[in-house]
Amino acid sequence: MNGTMQMVLISDDADGVVSVAVEPELGYMAWAVAGTSPRIEKAYMNGANRELVVPLGVVQSPTAVTFDRQSKRIFFCDASIDMIMGVPVFPGAAPENRFVVQGVDIHPFSLAAFGASVYFADHRLRGVWEWPTQTSSANRIFRTDREPTSVAYYDSQRVTTANACAENRGGCAQMCLAVPGSRRCGCTASSVDACRPT
Repeated sequence: MNGTMQMVLISDDADGVVSVAVEPELGYMAWAVAGTSPRIEKAYMNGANRELVVPLGVVQSPTAVTFDRQSKRIFFCDASIDMIMGVPVFPGAAPENRFVVQGVDIHPFSLAAFGASVYFADHRLRGVWEWPTQTSSANRIFRTDREPTSVAYYDSQRVTTANACAENRGGCAQMCLAVPGSRRCGCTASSVDACRPT
């Protein structure tokens, strides 16, 4: 992957995207939109099946979005209303499995979900915090004198991803785009005639 193969997946009503997350094993991507129409959306990784996950009015200024495959939720944070929310969105997710933190002294700017916890970078409290989703309080795991802007996790067990694109670009001539349970081939705009998606 050297950046020479590019294609537009979603362009309609996509102004103001501030964060993108991908879950290639399940074939999904999600994004947070700020600005005049703040919301959280998801789609297959080929741009199909676009769906509103968190509607207008629930979020005001989302700053980050991430997936948690284990709990089958999309997590996002909103810095203007100091909120973290996890919404069940994948097949098999329990609809009551919603997670919301709001009204406490946090100011989340970035987040990552792993296992039974959400990790977030907090501007006001100047550190990285862990919030176990089964508890009612957070634990600071890193303190800094600056405002942290990003947090991520690394899991050595998830370095390789099993999906239909994992080997030989899924048999695609240029790009392989994971979708739930399968894959779709994609082509750059400049080579559509030479590359036909299957």
